[in-house]
Amino acid sequence: MPKPLPPLDALRIFEACARHGNFTRASEELSITPTAVSLRIRSLEEFLNGTLFQRRGPRIALTDAGTELGEQMSKAMAIIRDAVDGCRHRSNAIRLTCSPTLAARWLLPRLDRYNLLPDAAPIILDASSEVRGLGLFDVAIRSGTGPWPGLESTRLMPLQGTPMLTPELASRVGNDIDALLRLPLIPDERWARWLADMNRGDARPTFVSTTYPTQDMAGQAARVGAGVALLSPLLFSEEIKSGLLLAPFDHLVDGPDAYWLLWPGSGQAPIFVEWLLSAG
Repeated sequence: MPKPLPPLDALRIFEACARHGNFTRASEELSITPTAVSLRIRSLEEFLNGTLFQRRGPRIALTDAGTELGEQMSKAMAIIRDAVDGCRHRSNAIRLTCSPTLAARWLLPRLDRYNLLPDAAPIILDASSEVRGLGLFDVAIRSGTGPWPGLESTRLMPLQGTPMLTPELASRVGNDIDALLRLPLIPDERWARWLADMNRGDARPTFVSTTYPTQDMAGQAARVGAGVALLSPLLFSEEIKSGLLLAPFDHLVDGPDAYWLLWPGSGQAPIFVEWLLSAG
């Protein structure tokens, strides 16, 4: 069984006295009287059956035992302060969950701007394709059509797609849909709607055998020339700017899904939601 500890308040007072080398300054820091400080130190010395300070009138000096205990208590108090600061920091944090593709390609650049705000609450980001249950997040960004039972919601932006492919494959397509259909397409349930919008609903395209679980993975497949992916020009704007992928057709398939901001509770949207909507 561990030996009993002295009162923790007495150890806290001792650490302040050892740090200041003065009972009066320690009392001012702790907002107690010098007499109370002196009584607590004597009580601690009695508990330890040893002397922690040598007293010479109004002056005090640590004994060897007091120096050793003071060094260890200084480390212990630093750990406690860090733990309390961390807890205080996390208590104000916003737990934000969204899909990995949206997090990497749309959210992170905006969070960089958000973090520059002087009063920005810390963000705990959960980049996951899994939809988190109530109580596990403060704000979520998810795709779908809703409704979202138990959650408040506001539409963030449409979920759009247009064919994207490498410059090499694009050179064989131009803006000819027949040429596009001679290439393998990366599976996406929105292809049927895009083709119907282009008056080619009767087309029978060839799809690659692999279905990718995220737009990001489909985009990576398109980048290595595995086929044509139906991707969001907003999320893949960097690839378009750099020429890694081309989007030869102007038409965008829009919805029916969209990206939504969700949060528990009712009433006014959280300040972070309002900021994210204004950030565009």
